[in-house]
Amino acid sequence: MKLLVFTSILLFSGCLSFSQDKKWVGEDINRDGISDSICVFYDGGTGFGGWYLKMINGKTQEILEMDIWSCFCRTKSCVLIPPAFLKPQNKAFLDRAKKELFREERTVADPALQWIIDGQLSLMERRMGVDFNLDENFPFQLLFKYRPVWLDSIPEHSDYYLALDTNTLKKIYSTDGDTPDFFNDQNLTGGVLMNSTILGNYSAGATLISGENEFYASAHSVVVKRKNKWSYAFVTDYGLTGAPNKMRWPSVKQIFVQGDYLVVRHSQLTDDIERFFVVNFIEGKCAELNRNCTSEDIVELRDGVFLVNGTPVLAFKEIAAKLTEYFQD
Repeated sequence: MKLLVFTSILLFSGCLSFSQDKKWVGEDINRDGISDSICVFYDGGTGFGGWYLKMINGKTQEILEMDIWSCFCRTKSCVLIPPAFLKPQNKAFLDRAKKELFREERTVADPALQWIIDGQLSLMERRMGVDFNLDENFPFQLLFKYRPVWLDSIPEHSDYYLALDTNTLKKIYSTDGDTPDFFNDQNLTGGVLMNSTILGNYSAGATLISGENEFYASAHSVVVKRKNKWSYAFVTDYGLTGAPNKMRWPSVKQIFVQGDYLVVRHSQLTDDIERFFVVNFIEGKCAELNRNCTSEDIVELRDGVFLVNGTPVLAFKEIAAKLTEYFQD
């Protein structure tokens, strides 16, 4: 009993030092007959925040810690499981940590997260190849591919955790803090927290209709309906497309359609510059145009030509031809 009182005081003090938001649990987590202790608390500011978890094994006094702290700009955030949780004798502590920190755990990515992961892996492969040595006259800033997934209904957004294999995790990993020392471990374990609810809701009616295609835009994504099937055509992600500092600010400002191509006018709100992404939503090809505008500019797509404040700046057929040429592999 004295041991339990001591660890409770220790952890409770730690909670107070970080935040007024706290959750205290004392119980025999690993069922060894000795009470263990948990402290879960939130720490954050205007641009970053997240939940922290501390545990003390009542028998061994081992301290286990994990957090899901990140920038509010992230649709998804990477989570690494500290090695202490991976010890066989600590499985019960890992299970409890996941229950406390993750709303839901899934084994398969939803189409929005798959769109992002496909894009990041494709982008990395092209950056590693000689074909990514783009000159300033090249029409695109970045290019990537994804595998279109067609659904029977409009996608529903929810938040969850998905474990990733070590290879994929290392390729897409990014953090808003310091990379932990165990990142280079061969058995690195972790995944991503997908916060797809922040992508926003879709309007009851189509945002834009072009031929047999209907497009529905939310604050941070665009889905296309084609022949009664639905697919993500664009998803904002800080690590792939860039994103606003806070996701309560919409990034999808305007959309245009030309045949099988979608163009998204994209705002990151870190400056007054807005960017353009062109997507072949049938073949799963996406590129950021090497052109931009300001938030005050009037942008139109008229007769296959982009106009900024009434001045023609780019013919769409040139964009489509270059995108097809670059992705011919």
